[in-house]
Amino acid sequence: MFEVEHPFQDSAGFFAQLFDLDVAESVLMEVAQEAPADYEGFYAQRPVPPEETAGELLVVSFDGKGVPMIKAEAVKLKAKLGTGEKRQRKKEALVGVCYTVDAKPRSPEALAELLVDPEAARARRRREDTRDDAPSAQQVRRVASLVRTKQAVMECIKADAERRDPQHRKPLVVLLDGALGLWNLATKLFKKWKRVTFVLDIMHVVGYLWAAANALCGEQSKEGTRWVQRKLTEILHGRVGYVIGGLRQILTKRRLRKSVRETLAKVITFFQNHRRWMQYDAYLAAGLPVGTGVVESACGSVVKHRMEGEGKRWSLAGAEAILALRSLKKSHDNDLRDYWRFRARQERARLYARKPKYKSTTRLRRVA
Repeated sequence: MFEVEHPFQDSAGFFAQLFDLDVAESVLMEVAQEAPADYEGFYAQRPVPPEETAGELLVVSFDGKGVPMIKAEAVKLKAKLGTGEKRQRKKEALVGVCYTVDAKPRSPEALAELLVDPEAARARRRREDTRDDAPSAQQVRRVASLVRTKQAVMECIKADAERRDPQHRKPLVVLLDGALGLWNLATKLFKKWKRVTFVLDIMHVVGYLWAAANALCGEQSKEGTRWVQRKLTEILHGRVGYVIGGLRQILTKRRLRKSVRETLAKVITFFQNHRRWMQYDAYLAAGLPVGTGVVESACGSVVKHRMEGEGKRWSLAGAEAILALRSLKKSHDNDLRDYWRFRARQERARLYARKPKYKSTTRLRRVA
């Protein structure tokens, strides 16, 4: 349990300091790799979170996070390199979350101000003596894996959603960033849910708007900030086509540098490719979440906190084991505590349940 949070060297020092035991790091690595053996069995029997702790909406979300690999693993990641390409040193872990949250309708103007100019939004709330009480995610299940396919991770999260709501009574929200590969998988897996809504992460939209504004107006300019807030408000009102048309007009009517034209073309392409998942006027009116903050937080707490850092390099098996244990620790109210008790019971049963039980006889009793 200590090595789930700390490097193996620190864990070895923990045994030396508290118990005066010399435990090799290799032993700790072996223990870690064996520890998640009952992961699937644990979640198959874990009770569904109580309904009174659940929010109105069921949400699933996915994102990727790189894990630095040891040299022997890194050389397998990309066999052929193009001209000027550097060898890849990280393998992407897919992170998935499933949680519930209460609905909260929001106005496009208020959300645009909050995302583009948070200082102005806070000042306005102070003047109006109001609060922005965004509902918090409840009963979050987190999963991260390097070994499983992306589809397998999504199916694991889908199974968790099905256990929470087998009758599909709650509206399901699928939140993703701009990766079209994940969109293709998610739409296939979740499209049969009775009431499902697919939502593009609003922060990616804001990022592309800022790229366009910086290209047109210069970085950190007040004019660019106003432009982003106006365009974002239009998008949140559901007028994505209007924004795309405006950008096209800029491309055709203005004389622009090549770099600016390329940036605007990328922004237009991104909005066109994801337009079907940008119906923010309907999302905000229904009180749906529009940001992937929960899964991005999981990328940090489950993956980055333990897997990245100076000198940290992982084998595939070692990284997968630690990711499974950290997924347990960061899920619900620390599932790792209950998992460790469950694993102890399972291991006890495997070791001793099938041993023959000898009947006592008179002769044996006399000997005793």
